[in-house]
Amino acid sequence: MPILWRYLLTQYFKIFSISLSGFLILLLVTRMEETAQILALGASPSQMGLFLFFQISYILPIAIPISSLISTVLLFKNISHSSELTALRAAGFSLKAILFPLLLTSYFLFLLNLFAVSEMATSSHLN
Repeated sequence: MPILWRYLLTQYFKIFSISLSGFLILLLVTRMEETAQILALGASPSQMGLFLFFQISYILPIAIPISSLISTVLLFKNISHSSELTALRAAGFSLKAILFPLLLTSYFLFLLNLFAVSEMATSSHLN
């Protein structure tokens, strides 16, 4: 893996993990009405934990694309602001070469999102 790829991907995943965890927490909080209804029915804490865990499979297909977009925009804002993008272009890197690791990563995130929608959501719905 080239050094440029490692640098771009570490910066990307730093922003992506913060954004994804923020969206997961935010979207879990929006489901508090359902959580309160289950607690009112007398659910145990372990059942409540399982319910929240199964809700994550419904939230991931919403949170992954938004987090990916936000992290890509912020990454390019940061490297443009610090003139790293200009330095890469001056060093002879094309825009395709700079974007390739992020496009490859977005493809794998698409596959993860497809798995979350097709497999995780259906199995958690059955549970």
